[in-house]
Amino acid sequence: MKDKLPLSRSSNVILVSVVLTVLILIGLILLSFYITNARKKVQVPISLSPTQVEELASPDQTLESLPTEFFTETAEWERGSRQELTIRMSDQVAADKLPHAFSITLNYDPEALSLVSAKPGGIWTSSNNLEEKIDEDAGLIKVSYGMAFEAEMGETRDMLHLTFDIIAPQATTTEIVPLAREAARVGHDSMIRLELDSFQLELQ
Repeated sequence: MKDKLPLSRSSNVILVSVVLTVLILIGLILLSFYITNARKKVQVPISLSPTQVEELASPDQTLESLPTEFFTETAEWERGSRQELTIRMSDQVAADKLPHAFSITLNYDPEALSLVSAKPGGIWTSSNNLEEKIDEDAGLIKVSYGMAFEAEMGETRDMLHLTFDIIAPQATTTEIVPLAREAARVGHDSMIRLELDSFQLELQ
């Protein structure tokens, strides 16, 4: 009997590892499904009136809020240039509070900016594209990304990288307005509100 004990313990360890792996996988799948359905509650119309923008830009204040910010080298962009804009989680947010999935909808002026690309940042070592919809005529960006299975938290807080061509015919001030901005993480109180203000740019 004593000779069989190590084998029994090894079998139990393997069984526990398999169960934990399956539970984590199921949790991430449910999380992706949950945030995707939560995002669907916000229906963004093709034509946005000032009132609709204000309503959509006012998220549920009862949810936990994580400070999030726009980042660019300069808020003064030269017309005819190509510029990078990043949405990142604030350094104030503790590592164990970082989200495992997020959904963001942005509104921009298509007569001033032309979107070249929208890509997930390095907040996770690997990510899944849950949804990515671009309406260039309406100036709408709708993206949802989730942390990939077996991925880890990345070395940066970058959530989303945007690249724009500046096409404004004359010098002007333009604004990028966050509409739907939600996130989630595995565990208790999984739904989160991303605290992200509108971002103003000077096009010269």
